[in-house]
Amino acid sequence: MPTSKRTLLIFKFVTLGVSLLLAFLCIEILVRVSGNDRPLAWRPDPQRGWRQIPGAKLRWTEEGDGLVEINALGLRDRERTIAKKPGTYRIAVFGDSMTEAVQVNLEQTYTQLLEKRLPDHGWNVEVINFGVSGYSPLQGYLTFEIAGKAFQPDLVLHAVFTDNDIADCVRSLAAGQVGAPFVVDDESSVLDIDYSGAIASSQEYDRQPLYTIRRWSATYRMLGSVLRRRRGVEGFQATLESTGGVPKRHLVYLNPAASDWNTAWRVYEHIMVAFAADARSIGSKFAVISVPAGQVVDPQVWSRVVSDFPAMASKRWDLLAPDERLRQLGAAHGIPVLDPLSFFKSRAQGAPMFFGGQDSTSQNGLGHMTPRGHEVMAEALENLLLSEELLPVQRNQIDPGSRPSRPGID
Repeated sequence: MPTSKRTLLIFKFVTLGVSLLLAFLCIEILVRVSGNDRPLAWRPDPQRGWRQIPGAKLRWTEEGDGLVEINALGLRDRERTIAKKPGTYRIAVFGDSMTEAVQVNLEQTYTQLLEKRLPDHGWNVEVINFGVSGYSPLQGYLTFEIAGKAFQPDLVLHAVFTDNDIADCVRSLAAGQVGAPFVVDDESSVLDIDYSGAIASSQEYDRQPLYTIRRWSATYRMLGSVLRRRRGVEGFQATLESTGGVPKRHLVYLNPAASDWNTAWRVYEHIMVAFAADARSIGSKFAVISVPAGQVVDPQVWSRVVSDFPAMASKRWDLLAPDERLRQLGAAHGIPVLDPLSFFKSRAQGAPMFFGGQDSTSQNGLGHMTPRGHEVMAEALENLLLSEELLPVQRNQIDPGSRPSRPGID
C-alpha cells in the first residue's frame, strides 16, 4: 500500500477514535449533569454478601428523596468512633433497608431521631445505624459478628421486617438475594453457612477491566441500574406466574403457613437465638424490633393489594400472624420483642407513614417509611425501651423525684 494511502487510512482511524472518545465524554458529562448517575454506595462482600462503601455519597430518588452519605467506618450514619466514650450508653441497630432508610435524609431516620430523643431522659446515648438495604436476618447477624462487636454496644437491637425478612432466610423463598450467604441446614442448632455465592459475587465484581470501568464511568453505572430494574420487573413477573398470581412476599401472611415458610421461620429462629447469645456473651442486652409494614398498619392498603391481585381473594390471610409468631419466638427464648404496630395504628391520621400511596382514601402504601413514619418509629421505640427497661438506670444528676414516667403503648 502506498505511503499516502496508509497515512490517510491511519488518519481516518485516529479521527474515528477521537470522535468516539469525544462522543463518549459528551455522554458522560450529560449523564452526570442530568442527575442520572448512580454513584456506587454498596459493593459485594465475601462474608456478608454486600456492604456499604466508606465515603460513598449519592442522592436516592427512586423512592422518597434522601441524601445518602456513608461514613468513614462504612455505615449510613454520622461519623463515629469505634472506641466508646466513658459514660456513654451505646445502642447498635442492625437491619435492612427499613433501617438504612436511604429514602430519607440521615437526620430523618428513626435511629438518629431516637438518639436525639433519649438525652431528654438524662442519658448520654449513641444509636448507631448498622442497617444495609436488602439484608436478611443472617446478614444482620454476620454484620454484628464482623463489625458490630468492636463498638462494644450496651444494647443490640435487630430490626426485623417480617414482610420480607423471613423469606430471605432461605434460598428458595428469597427475592433479590443474589450473592447473599445462606444457612445450609435448617434442622441443626449450629449455623452452617454457605458463603459460596457471596465469594463468587465479590470476585466477579473485582474482575478487571469492568471494576475500573464501573468505578469511573457514569454511563456504565446508569445502564447497569436500568438493567437491574428491568431484571427486577421480569423476575417479579416470573415469580408471580410460579405462585399462581400471588406476590411471593405476601405469602408470609397465608393462613395456615405453607411448609416452606415454616422452614424459613425455623431458620430465622436459629439466627435469632445465635444473635442473642453472641450479643449477651460480650455483655450486651439484646432485643428484636418488629418493623411494621404499610399494609399491616393500614387495612385499606391491603384491600388495594387484594384488588390488584385477584388470585389472592380466594385465600385466607392473617396480617397479624408474623408479628404474633415473632413474639412467641421471643417469649420462648427470653428475648424481648419490641412491637410498635399499635403505636403506628394510633397515629393513622395525618401525613402518610409509608411511601407508595395510590388513592385519596389511603395515602399509605407498601413502601418504606416516610419522614413521618420514622418519627413515629422513634417515638414508639422510646416508649418501648422505657417500658421494657432496656435503658440504663437514671443518671445521678437527675433528681429522682423528676424521673420520667414510662408511658405505655395504646
